[in-house]
Amino acid sequence: MDSRGMLTFLCSQIVRVSIGRRLAEPALLEEISSEGASILVSCRARKCSKIKIGCSTCELRGRVVKCTRVGENYVAEVAFSVFSPWSLERFRPGSLLNPNFLVCKEVGCRSDCTGTCVDATQAALSEAGPATRALTAGSTLTGW
Repeated sequence: MDSRGMLTFLCSQIVRVSIGRRLAEPALLEEISSEGASILVSCRARKCSKIKIGCSTCELRGRVVKCTRVGENYVAEVAFSVFSPWSLERFRPGSLLNPNFLVCKEVGCRSDCTGTCVDATQAALSEAGPATRALTAGSTLTGW
């Protein structure tokens, strides 16, 4: 979950992106949530530009919030329109990974879980207090 408590999935999916009046071109969808996405694109996108993301099963629309140069490409951070939110039912990107899965201790949790087991784990940790959270977080990562 990001700093606002929104579940964000990591993914790797080629999509078709059209920014402003530019023709659609291939891009790499790297992160996605119900409210937005991060996409690796070949051209710089201006802040507030309209963006359309063509997926295999739907089209997501929004605006560019930020665009950062990464090597020879750019990462465009997109805020989806309230009329075009993403959901697993609308589109399931390839290589979908919930990063919270790595700290989840629920039996049967899968890498593409929607976070219900993670929410329960986080609630239990927040009730346990800061010292327990720090110890638990540390022990989870030491096995790597």
